[in-house]
Amino acid sequence: MPELAGDTRLSPPPAPTRANAMAAVVLFHPEGDLTTRLTRVLCQVAHLVVVANDGQSQQVVAALDSSRVTYLQNATNLGLAHALNQALAQAGRAGYLWCLLLDQDTEIDADLVEGLAETYLACPSYDSIGLLAPNYRSPGGARTAYPTDVAWQTLETAVTSGSLIPIEVVKQVGAMREDFFIEGIDVEFSLRLRAAGLQVVASGRPLMTHGAGATEERRLFGHTVLVGHHPPWRCYMQFRNLTWTLCRYRRQEPRWTRRTLVSMLKRYCIVFLFEKQSLMKAWAMLRGTWVGFVRARDTKEPGNSPEV
Repeated sequence: MPELAGDTRLSPPPAPTRANAMAAVVLFHPEGDLTTRLTRVLCQVAHLVVVANDGQSQQVVAALDSSRVTYLQNATNLGLAHALNQALAQAGRAGYLWCLLLDQDTEIDADLVEGLAETYLACPSYDSIGLLAPNYRSPGGARTAYPTDVAWQTLETAVTSGSLIPIEVVKQVGAMREDFFIEGIDVEFSLRLRAAGLQVVASGRPLMTHGAGATEERRLFGHTVLVGHHPPWRCYMQFRNLTWTLCRYRRQEPRWTRRTLVSMLKRYCIVFLFEKQSLMKAWAMLRGTWVGFVRARDTKEPGNSPEV
């Protein structure tokens, strides 16, 4: 992985369009009407790569235009990061300028790519954009992730789903960290972009509906909090990867570091107040914190960052 520079300006690609963008969706036992979701994606890009991490046959995409779909089937689950890197590499080999990353359950609007192109062109410093992200609604539609009264806005980090990434940026800063497997991939990648002098830019207008996985909203001291129902092994990975990321980026991202430390403490409270297997999860989180700290101290690198 190349050294992170203070300010790096690329030759900016043209704004994303259907012709110059590819999309990638990673499957792991998808539910609901997958065909409808993928069809809406395929209407907005030139090509779609579907990576199956669950060993499912190609029959799950049989209803789609096979000439515009590449189906990659992994024999075993090698992790979300590995699957995303497979898709990013495919986009690079095929000569696409942009790659749209999506979760299997995200429902995008019919004009997501068009809306992100408008955001790109509205940003005065579009030549330093490393990632475009859509504002999004919660599944119930009651909340949006970011403010809606702006044409564009900068973020510290963006979620993986909906991220539209210039392929040249991935070639410059490296791909997703595969040792992170599934947790914290988007956070580390966003901060790595910022360390290279690039921006994470989001739309103001919501362009998709996206949930945070196995979570529910609960009230705590007059505030709405997200309660996760992930198994202990994912709690371990969340805190291991987040701790490494904190150690790596704490000096350049002091505000993010402070807020993340507070969020980690809140997570312990939420586990004990609302979740089952609270002791097992708390122990997994403590163990993950220690392993992440030791890894950051001893190696400075958590794993692979393959070339694309």
